[in-house]
Amino acid sequence: AQRSAEAAGSIRNLVTTSSSQISDGVSLVESSGEALQQVVSEVTAVAGLVDEIAGETEKQAQGIQEISQMMTSMDNVTQQNAAMVEESTASARNLSNETVRLVAQLGKFKIESAGHHHSVASHGDAFEPTHAPAPAPSYSAPAPVAGNLALKVEEDDWTEF
Repeated sequence: AQRSAEAAGSIRNLVTTSSSQISDGVSLVESSGEALQQVVSEVTAVAGLVDEIAGETEKQAQGIQEISQMMTSMDNVTQQNAAMVEESTASARNLSNETVRLVAQLGKFKIESAGHHHSVASHGDAFEPTHAPAPAPSYSAPAPVAGNLALKVEEDDWTEF
């Protein structure tokens, strides 16, 4: 009987210890569950932030693409402008050459004094003036005309031709 009583006491101690350990285990499991729920909520928050970052990165990529397209467009316009400048320069050279040629052609004319007679300089032409020409003034090319003066036309100058 004494052995049974000791065994019963020992069992009771084991049951008490087991009950205490089970209570501690339940507390640890509950703490682990709460920790896991907190981890899940933090992972969800991080996933939301990653989604936001991905969206903003996509917007930045679109912005960079638009900037790239604008740069390409600006490059094309710059190339067109360069081509137009080259064409304008060539046209200006041609106009300058044509002006020199016209001044040379104009130099063939001799203008007499106040008598309003004009004659063509002799280059084998058949036209002869009706009276002896006065010495012709030397011709020098007129100064270049720029701005609004280039548009000014004096009627008297044109009627004598």
